[in-house]
Parts: sequence; structure tokens; C-alpha cells
Amino acid sequence: MKLTFQLLDTVTAAPLLAALHEQCFDKAWTEKAFTDLLALPSTAAEIIMDGEIPIGFCLYQISFDEAEILTIGIIPSARGLSAGSVLLAHGFTYLADRGVKRLLLEVAATNPPAIKLYLKCGFSEIGCRKAYYREESGLVDALMFEKFL
Repeated sequence: MKLTFQLLDTVTAAPLLAALHEQCFDKAWTEKAFTDLLALPSTAAEIIMDGEIPIGFCLYQISFDEAEILTIGIIPSARGLSAGSVLLAHGFTYLADRGVKRLLLEVAATNPPAIKLYLKCGFSEIGCRKAYYREESGLVDALMFEKFL
């Protein structure tokens, strides 16, 4: 794998992000959702590519010295190859260079691979939103994580 990164901070990135999101999640965000978020000056996205092929993305909302990961995903064919860890590590540097000191995220309690990734990358669990996400099986908790950069 030859991994590279690209920052996407304009609404022109919305179609690509929506297509990647659809490959990663059962409930995909729409192109309009990405357009609306990228229209905000505090939002930026980063994609990770294997050669010329986009294999994952991370969407950040930055507010002063804090940021939140709004969504992150690696396409199924690239999972298990450390692309998620590499994408997060690159994002930590990107955010720290912009003065971010604390990074937050939420993840469904029913997503053990993501939870394992976040813990491996130095996040700490700081809370839980009970019955926050709606899944086919019903409502599930959202675990809240933070990492100091």
C-alpha cells in the first residue's frame, strides 16, 4: 500500500465523501449533508488514498482549541490494514498544527472494531449517551471519547 492524504475543505468534496460514506455505513449521509457541513468554515475533511484510490475519510468540526470527529470511515476492502490508525495519526498532526488541543468523538457501543481502534490510538472513554443511536436492533448507547493532542 502507498498511502497518501488529501485535505478536502470545500463543498466540491461532498460527492466523493458521500460515496465513501455509503461504502462504509448502512445509513449513509447524503451529498447534501456533506455540502452543508463543508460550507461551514470550521469543517474540514481528509481522505486517505492507496495510490490514486480513496479508501477512507475523516470529517472534522474545529472550534478554537477543540475538534470533533463527525464521521470517519475506511472502505471494507481496506479494513484491517492499519489505514484507520494511519488516517487518525495524520489527523492528529493536522489538528495540532491548527492549535487543537483536545479531540472528541462518539461511537456506537455496538461497534467494537472502532472502539478498539480509538483506544489503540490513545483515546479515553469519558462518557455515555444512553440510547443515542437508532439501529435495526433498537436504540444503542453512544460512547464518548477524547484525546489530548
